[in-house]
Amino acid sequence: MRLRTHHVTCRGGRSANEDALKEVIDQKFALLVLADGLGGHGGGALAAHQCVETVASAFCRAPELSDAALQALVEEADRAIVTLRSERRQPARSMRTTLAILAVCGNDARWAHVGDSRVYWFRNNVLMQRTRDHSVSELVMGLQDQTSVAPPDKADRHRLLRALGAGEGCRAELSNTVVSLDVGDAFLLCSDGVWSLMSDPEITACLSKATTPLDWCVALEHQLRERSTADMLEEQDNYSMITAMVMS
Repeated sequence: MRLRTHHVTCRGGRSANEDALKEVIDQKFALLVLADGLGGHGGGALAAHQCVETVASAFCRAPELSDAALQALVEEADRAIVTLRSERRQPARSMRTTLAILAVCGNDARWAHVGDSRVYWFRNNVLMQRTRDHSVSELVMGLQDQTSVAPPDKADRHRLLRALGAGEGCRAELSNTVVSLDVGDAFLLCSDGVWSLMSDPEITACLSKATTPLDWCVALEHQLRERSTADMLEEQDNYSMITAMVMS
């Protein structure tokens, strides 16, 4: 088996792209990592790029899938952003980022995330799991008794409860189990610029028509562009995605 990938990152209707992504594919391990910088004024882009580079470097030094190892990647990235902010004399609020990681060792995979950048896992074109955003919206939707709280509005989707860069020992949420990869497995890592315009069934439908990660990326981006009419273009967020398929 082999993991094949493709990626796309675009500024959308914004003046700059504050997303960052990186792929590391080795004979014995692989790492896909994506970050969506917050804060604007260049600080978000700096945080996102520092995050993906730090995570990739740390994983390559010691590729492991344990809770401790994956959490250590996140904590190292958090410290690196704080250090960079100090060196650049950037305000704290301008250097935060989300994070999504897919880590593979041999035929085993795990994922982790912070914020609202997502990881999707499909098996034979069926959505098996996806991460849940660390946002006000997801918190409200997850409450057993929602009668005492106002329903989440559109802005709540982007009000994050966790992000890297605060320097307070940011905790990632890890997948519960190690997944033994099989031919037909597929993964999507994406920023909110993707999932905010596409539902889970629509993402799945794009996958079902694809035979390669490139096909899947092309189909997803086509859908995004269809949703982003000329009138919406100024408001369209940066969008980034990494598609991956386990192939024979």
